[in-house]
Amino acid sequence: MEVVVEENTEGEEETLREHLQPIITAERCRLFAEF
Repeated sequence: MEVVVEENTEGEEETLREHLQPIITAERCRLFAEF
């Protein structure tokens, strides 16, 4: 997977956060499910 490094604007950071949130939530659910 290629990672393009460029100057982040507020819009790009917000998009990245929205993209990662479901992944983080899924990881938390998976971790909690193990206990």
